[in-house]
Amino acid sequence: MSHSWGSLQLAWALLGRPGGAECAGVGDIIVHAAAPLGWLISSSNGSLNHDHSKHTRNRTDLGKGRKGAQNARTFALPCCGANREVPEQVHATWMRERGSADLPFRSAVRRVRPHEKPRTLETRSALPCFPPATDCCKLMRMPLDHYVSQVHLKQFFSPILGARLYATKKSNLKSFQCHSRDVCRIENGSTNAYLIDDRAIEDFLRGVEPNYDASLDKLRRRAIDRECIGVIAGFAAYVSSCSPAAIRIHIAPLEKVLEATANTLDRRGVIPKAPPCLGSKSLSELLAEGIVGFKVDPKYPQALGISSIRSYVSLWGNSTWEILGNEEADSPFFTSDYPIAPEARGDGFANRIVPLAPDLAIRIIPDVSLSRTAPDFLFQKFSCRYRTPPRSEIVEINRLIVRSADDIVFYRDDLPWIRGFIERNRHFRIDTVVQRIPHGTGSLIKQTQQIVPHRYGVDSAA
Repeated sequence: MSHSWGSLQLAWALLGRPGGAECAGVGDIIVHAAAPLGWLISSSNGSLNHDHSKHTRNRTDLGKGRKGAQNARTFALPCCGANREVPEQVHATWMRERGSADLPFRSAVRRVRPHEKPRTLETRSALPCFPPATDCCKLMRMPLDHYVSQVHLKQFFSPILGARLYATKKSNLKSFQCHSRDVCRIENGSTNAYLIDDRAIEDFLRGVEPNYDASLDKLRRRAIDRECIGVIAGFAAYVSSCSPAAIRIHIAPLEKVLEATANTLDRRGVIPKAPPCLGSKSLSELLAEGIVGFKVDPKYPQALGISSIRSYVSLWGNSTWEILGNEEADSPFFTSDYPIAPEARGDGFANRIVPLAPDLAIRIIPDVSLSRTAPDFLFQKFSCRYRTPPRSEIVEINRLIVRSADDIVFYRDDLPWIRGFIERNRHFRIDTVVQRIPHGTGSLIKQTQQIVPHRYGVDSAA
């Protein structure tokens, strides 16, 4: 492979930077993907950080000055199939929990000096004193991040089951009962290395999740205030930015932008021909024939979403809401692992249906004229109206909720009609429909989120 072709990679830098100053550049994407994964925990405070190699930014306490590096003490041990570095007090905690006052593992663990790359350890007789892999990961407290907030799912707890709710998977129609803590979660799902603060979304959620219950109460009492608007809009913005469905939905537009930009550069002669092993074809030809393609790191669109989440809060918080009170006891609202359902409204744009509880949902009618204006968190343009929808409209809303779900539909009551309803509406999901419109020497990309047919195959049912 020629040097000029190989140097393209995707350091072509076709994407730019997500979120400007808040995010790392595209160069970090390639390094991050190729770097060996390890962990660093500083013994000064036990905080968990990533060490992605010398090519990435140092996010650990070891980088906070020479004195801090000299004082920090870490230890390495084999755990979960990879080398880990664990602080001294983590070992001590594990031993204390097992009734041992001393630390016999010290004879088996070689201390890692500041700025020294961890090596595979020599294991001796004290090795059985190491915590098992599961205990070690528990002590390291890898966060299990819920991409649908537990405070939301708890609204759908069944009075029959107590602290559990009913669920059915669209992919295989298997039904089960679960607690809110057991579903819609991914280990380190909210951690994003492309952001300078890789847990920035946690700060945002601290203003949303603790106030969710109170905000629902305000909606029911018709006592809506600024905090209530921000919390509900914030919940919807979080799901539409950080959930697996949201990430999948936003990958397609990025791939189309990459293809359009590559074709434009190819026409201008910027990109050289492929090497003989690829037929000496142009990049446009290789893309058209499917020989090469673009693969976007899922964390990249998540970084874009997190960087713009406050813009979504402002847009949706300054739009018109319909607050829908469900009085049909035998037809409550559902929710799902992606409880943001688009509803076509005939002008090329879509409303958003957000179920909040079995008896409560909102229809956000976005004011698209606000999309390029400065954020307004006073929500001065907010307006709302209360409605009690008829049964036919409730059925249609539940149909949109089921079709928009990525896989799992949740509900409070195990009514006899629900399984058949899910079965009839399960072969759909939300996707981004992208149109490329030729324009001059380039092209325009038009994208809309739509509910489209999707067949769940054997792989999905496994």
